[in-house]
Amino acid sequence: MVVLVGALILGAPFAAFAFEELLERLPSPGRRSELFAGRVARAQVKDGLLIGKGQEQCEMLGDGRLSVVRTRTYHRAKHPETGRVVALTQPWQVRSTLVLSPALRLIETETRTEFHRSIDKAMGYPFSEKFEKLFEWDRAHTVASRKGDALTRTLTLGGRTVDRDTYDYARDAIPLEIVGLVLAHAVKNRMPNFDFELLLPGGDTHGIHSRVHRTRDIARFTKGYPVALPKTALDGELAVVDMWLASPVKRVFFPHHFYLVYESDDPADVVGLWGGDPDQHLQAVRE
Repeated sequence: MVVLVGALILGAPFAAFAFEELLERLPSPGRRSELFAGRVARAQVKDGLLIGKGQEQCEMLGDGRLSVVRTRTYHRAKHPETGRVVALTQPWQVRSTLVLSPALRLIETETRTEFHRSIDKAMGYPFSEKFEKLFEWDRAHTVASRKGDALTRTLTLGGRTVDRDTYDYARDAIPLEIVGLVLAHAVKNRMPNFDFELLLPGGDTHGIHSRVHRTRDIARFTKGYPVALPKTALDGELAVVDMWLASPVKRVFFPHHFYLVYESDDPADVVGLWGGDPDQHLQAVRE
């Protein structure tokens, strides 16, 4: 699998299944986690202005729960004005650990960040001042309620709580942290299209339309994005999940698409993901 980073907010409606119907057509909720057991993958990652590498490791626990550990290390960054890429004297690091139920419901997740203001000197630009929000917390902990119908997120900085909020975790919602895992099941079960609600940290939701394209030529999905997929991924059929905002009003402000690309025969292996504003896009490609 490939690391997902950033706000996945994705625009021509079509007939699609509701996410509840998607759930009904997936394998037994008791063992959806089995699809990802023992998976380890590495990726080249571009997250806006940051450039680095990511790794995701999945392990199924004895009771059927899925443990997912994701790490991202950024060694370079692009100057927001000149576009010049500079090396960071102190790499930026993000580590996330997730625990999911056998049905791939989010139970708990923790994200720790290690960002350095020395990026300003490397860039010759007040990056940390312009992007001050990145330094407002260094640990995010989210835990599901006992019934599993709500999530509580706590942000801390240096051990001190800076923010806490609780929001609904509906049955038809996919938290951003696990959207790639759930969509892999839709690909595995050869669903051509479906709708779902994307749940962002903090509780904001976005209705998403999705269409799955089975193809050997993905060039039309990479237009506007500097994507270079590994040659080994281009030998067989790929499944491209094309996602965009369902709301016509939201699409006026964010008309862009996001793409998740899987190996068609083994969708537990993500080939890559990219999309969003081409000037500040998200991209991760398997090594």
